[in-house]
This record gives sequence, structure tokens and C-alpha cells, in this order.
Amino acid sequence: MTIPYLNQGEYELSVIVPVRLIESRLDILERIEFCCEARNSKVEFLIVDDGSEQAYADSIQNKCFELGIRYLSTQADPESQFNLARARNFGALHAKGQLLLIMDVDLVPYPTFYDDILIEAEMLDMKNTVDHLLMCPVIYLTDSGYQQYKNTALAHRKSFCINQMLSSNKDNVEKYSHGTSVVVVNRYFYLSCGGQNENFEGWGYEDYEFNTRLIRKNMRYPLPRKWSSMKGNFMNIKKYKGWKSIYRLYGDWLGAKGIYLVHVPHQISSEYHANKKRNEKLLKRQLNRDFDMLEPAPLVWGQQKTAVLEASVYTASRYLANVFGELVKFSAVPLETFADISRWVEENHITQFAFKLPLHDVKSELVYQWCKQNDFDFFMLGRGALPNSIFINKNDQWDIRRPLSESLWNKELNGSDLADVTRYLLSNEKKRQRRLAKLKAEPFASSGKKVLLISNIESGSLSAKSRALKAINYLVNNLNEGWVILYPKSDFNIRSNRERLFALQDKDIFEAEELADAIVAFNSYSALHGAICGKAVYLLSTSWFAHKQLNVLATSHQDLLSKVQEGFSPNREMVLRFVNYLRFKCYSFAFTLEQPGSSEAHVIERVTSLKFYELRGFSESTIYFNRGRDIIPFNSPQFDRYWSDRYQKLSRFRTVIYNKASLNALVQGMKKIFFKPGIRYNNTNYK
Repeated sequence: MTIPYLNQGEYELSVIVPVRLIESRLDILERIEFCCEARNSKVEFLIVDDGSEQAYADSIQNKCFELGIRYLSTQADPESQFNLARARNFGALHAKGQLLLIMDVDLVPYPTFYDDILIEAEMLDMKNTVDHLLMCPVIYLTDSGYQQYKNTALAHRKSFCINQMLSSNKDNVEKYSHGTSVVVVNRYFYLSCGGQNENFEGWGYEDYEFNTRLIRKNMRYPLPRKWSSMKGNFMNIKKYKGWKSIYRLYGDWLGAKGIYLVHVPHQISSEYHANKKRNEKLLKRQLNRDFDMLEPAPLVWGQQKTAVLEASVYTASRYLANVFGELVKFSAVPLETFADISRWVEENHITQFAFKLPLHDVKSELVYQWCKQNDFDFFMLGRGALPNSIFINKNDQWDIRRPLSESLWNKELNGSDLADVTRYLLSNEKKRQRRLAKLKAEPFASSGKKVLLISNIESGSLSAKSRALKAINYLVNNLNEGWVILYPKSDFNIRSNRERLFALQDKDIFEAEELADAIVAFNSYSALHGAICGKAVYLLSTSWFAHKQLNVLATSHQDLLSKVQEGFSPNREMVLRFVNYLRFKCYSFAFTLEQPGSSEAHVIERVTSLKFYELRGFSESTIYFNRGRDIIPFNSPQFDRYWSDRYQKLSRFRTVIYNKASLNALVQGMKKIFFKPGIRYNNTNYK
């Protein structure tokens, strides 16, 4: 069985150059070779023809063959408007590079330009941290400047252009811009975001719409005020206000390193500015949406056709669109035998299945067994046992119905691993302490007795609910008087006994797991959280998280009673190893948009969308999303141009104070661990 990897390519970089050859721009035919003047074996070049008439298209294709570069055609009607977005998207779908460089046919790179771009991409780890982008500034030469440029030695041309720009020589430089359409993006991310909006036809603004969309996702800089303002331009903007003020910072980044492209002058066709006003309105409408910006549907390059019982938050994610491709529901399909499944799969050209965990329906269980028997590709997707975690299991790489093999996780942690897992468990310490203090008032403070907590039931599991009810009744009648029992009110419609049995709101379960003395766990989240908190965790059935040094498996109610009264402490080192594997080797992680709801154990049932920040299992290494977690602060030299802006000064002060406070909190937390070896790892709400 094979599952295609995301984020792979034959080349490191694909340079995409859209063209349409027309009578008034026959010079384009010669300018095609501009992009590949600085050849690099790690770079491929794609000329994407969007609607040239057949004779012109043949000329372009012959030129590409002569240069040894790829020719692609969108097959657009020559009578249609030239559509840069369509051409770029078509190129992205057919590119073979991990990264894309969106180029213009009139731009000339200096000899080591692509080497420098690849170095900058590597410094940002753009092959793995996929939402980063680089923007290349452009120097626009006059006719006179271009003549001098051609007469300058090849090795000196870049310096000549930058010198003319810095000297503000209007005879040679028409203008310069640090806010451009020339961007380097990760191909996987480009496609996941839907690429550029093809509603922009004719000249302009499609690049601004696309790049502002990516900037809002990446957030490498603080968000400026009055985002939708169109005032100023990329050369003269002085206040950190409006989208242009952050847009140009992306170009400043490469400009500060002397990385520029040169624009060669040309005649402007009468068709060049067609639809300019319409496109500007489209851009303004998008900018005014602010946080609620619209995105095109993901661009899908593969031929995958995935069968699902019902669409879910997992299969609907745009960042997995190129894993699942077209979705086909089988909930209403009469599949009662293996023969039914085989016939339906063949008739509908299904390439794989995707199951949402847990599997509680008969049909999904039958199809799952068919996949196993027929060696057919499938995914198991569900909520993980850590906050914000997503479990994605390809072709049962490990069987969730059996204890997780120690060969995967039970490995000695080195210093770096220990620091990582410790830092993870210590996050959000202050928030956790406030919530714990509130919960301690009732019912944990008054009784002076030990507390046994019954966890939430895994969603949809009627058998687990039945087992839990029987266990509660048995424990209420047989557990000694030194214990009280707490249970989640939403899962059990039973009458509380104020002396022995207390109901808890779901919102309090997470903290209650830390305050309880013992936990009977019916879901992986509570079982792992209890072990992290150093609690005795008891299970009534085997599962992937069952292990004798993490929890206790009871074979009957009598056995459970005996083992609760006997007590148990999880092995601290084993807990760290288990968490380290799940957090840094196994699970994907996503921010979630949720409907108001219940406990952590039920969280995935109210999630409406996922915003991944770590994605595992679909590439040779982890795919990361920066998502504003590494913001360049206002005290960076990049903000010097905005120093006169009073807003920027105040924001700079706040940024520095915030960073110091965050650093101090982390230092104090680490001291707790390394200077108090006996401390339990009970810091929750980690993320």
C-alpha cells in the first residue's frame, strides 16, 4: 500500500513565468530567457502561456525547447482577458519543485540570484515551515539605465543597479518597490490556500490579494492598524498603518541583504490596464473583510478519490485537500458484504478510505476490515490524547486497539528531548493555577476524603457508558468510607448522593483530573492527563494507552475495587517518554474554531475547523505552520522607517515588556523542574 507524501519535489525551486504573446509585445519572446540567465541545477523554469494565438504559442514553445525549459499552456481562449492568477495556479499545479518563485517575464536576476534565494529559504526552513514567504524587491530601470546596465560587466550589474537606486538617479531608475508580486512560497502551502484568485482578470491586484492573504496567515510582523487602508505606496509610506506598511517589510527583508531583481522597461499595451478598476474593487472588498477574508478552494493536483462515511472536520481541512482529493460519502450506500464493498469501490474508482475515530457504527467497522483484508489504503483520523492534538494513522501503522508498542516510545530521553517535553508540560502555568484555585473550593475542600473521578465517556461509545454505570454503582456500594466519587454530569443521568457521589460540570473535568486522587478513565485524554499529573489511573478494558507503568488494568469490578484501595503511582520517566513520543513524533496539532461546548474529552464534536500548526505523517519531516508564533518585534531595525509613528513607539515598548515577562515565566518554570527533582509533572493545559 502506498500513501502519497505532501511537500516533495524533484527540484528545490520552480520559477513560474506567465506570458501571453501579442502583436504589441513581441519582445516577450526574447525576454523569456531572462529568468533562466542564472541557471541552477536545483531550479526548474516553467513558462506558462495563457491564451497566446496558436502561431505565437508555437513560437513560445520552440523558444522554450531551445532554452531547455518547460512550456505549459492553460489553453485559454486568446479572446479572453489575460489572467495572471490562472497562469500562476496552472504552473503551481504542474511544478516539480518544493518551493515556487512567482516571476515576471520582464525581470532579470543577477548571476547568483537563485543561490541566494535558496539560502534565504533554507534560513527560514521554508520546506518544512510552510507558511513563510519571501518577497523580492524590484528596481525599475529607465531606457538609459538599461543601456548602461547592458554595458556593465556581468559581475558588477547588481551593484550598479543598487547604487543608482540609493543615489536616487532618476535618469537611470524610474522607481523601486519593496512591495512586489515576486514571492517565494512553499508549493504545498500555495495549493492548500487555493492559490491566486482567478476572479482577477486583466491587469493587477491579484498579487496584492494573494500576498495579503498569506501575510495574514504567516504574521511575521505585528499587524498594523487600519488594515484595509489603501493610502500611500511602497516607497513613501511612513506610518505603520494599512496593509502596505506590513507588505513592504517582506520586501525590505531581502532588500536589506542586497537581493533585488531588475525590471527592464517596455511599452505598455492598451490592453495592459484592462479591468484595473474592477480588480481594485475586488481587492478593497477582500481587505475590508479583515479577519473574515475569503479564500478560493484548495488546488488539488492528484487523482485521489477518498470514500468517507460522512464529511468531517478532518477531511474538510484545506491543508489535507491534496491527501484526500475528491470525497465520496458511503453512509447511504448499501454495503453489507465484502463483495458489495469491492464492487462499489471499483465502480466509483475509489482510491482510499478515511475513517473518523472512534469506529462505533457497523458499516465503518465492516469497511475497515475489508481494507485490512484487501491491503487497501485507508486513514484513521481522530482526536489525540493531548490538547489540540490530531491523530492520523495511515494503514494501521500502529493498532489503536492494542497497547502501543514500547519499541516506538520507550526510549531514553537525551537532554534536548527532556527540555522539550518539560517545556511543553509547563506551558500556561498561571492560567492553570487560577482555574485550579477556583475548583478547589467545592467539592474538593470540604470532605477531607480521597476523591475518585470517573472520566468522560468517549463520544458515541454506548458499551463504555454501560461499563461506567455499572462501575459507579459497584464502587458507591463497596468502596470504603474514606472515598467520594465524582462523575461528569453530561454523561450520566443519575441521582447524586451528597455524602458519597457528586456530579461535575464538563468544564471542570480537566482540573478535577489533577485534583483527584484516582481516576477511572474511559478515554485516552483523561488516562494520559491523569498519568501526567501523577495520579493513579485505572482502566476497565485494554487500549493503546494501557501500560503497567502508566496505569492499572482491572479485569472486573472486584479487581477495580481492590486496586483502587491498594493505590498506584505512575513511573515518572515512563510518562515523559510516552508524552515525548506523542507530542514530537506522532501527533499533528491544530488550533480549533469551536462551537460552545463541553469537556476536553468531547472537544472534537464541537470543532468547526482546524488550523494546523504541526502536521505529521504526510511528508518525510514534520510540516510546520508559523502562524504568528515567531513575530519580529518593533525594536527590529526593519521598523526604523516607522520610528516617527507614535503608535509604533508605544507598541514597541509593550512588545519588549511582554517578551521579558514571557521569558521570566519560562525560566521560573524550568527552575521548578531542574532544582526540585521530586516534583510531579502535574502542570496541565499544555499546548
